[in-house]
Amino acid sequence: MKISGRSRDLGAAAAGLALLVATLAGCSGAKDEPAQEAPAPAPAASSTGVISPPKLVTVPTLTKEKGIVSDTTMTGCTAAKGPVEATGTVKNSSDDSSDIVVVVSWIVPQGSDVVARGVAVVKDAEPGSSHDWKVSSDVKIDQQVQCVLSARRGSIKG
Repeated sequence: MKISGRSRDLGAAAAGLALLVATLAGCSGAKDEPAQEAPAPAPAASSTGVISPPKLVTVPTLTKEKGIVSDTTMTGCTAAKGPVEATGTVKNSSDDSSDIVVVVSWIVPQGSDVVARGVAVVKDAEPGSSHDWKVSSDVKIDQQVQCVLSARRGSIKG
């Protein structure tokens, strides 16, 4: 009986698969040995080698929130290791009284890791009213940082 090329190829493939299965089965541990767990990986640093601090200032949660960075101005912001401060003004351009939350994050530009944060809250801002704000924090790394502004209005939960 003559074996065709296709049958020979299928036979070789089946033999290769059987060999692979046998090899993999031989790599598994004995059934009596307990499985060993791999150690948990260490927290990963970003590409900049910076890990954000575990405790940053909490930002209040708003209901019916709306971004208002266009109604917010940052007039100053220090950005160096040590105590930092940012100042500015914010306007409630809505037709209703609102709570306003202004957040300044000090970040490492390469990777955007937040290394410090300041939060200012204006409660019950009247429609059309403007408010000065000021936040402070502490940058603990000796790398270049930059100030990033965020602002929202709505009603603070709780």
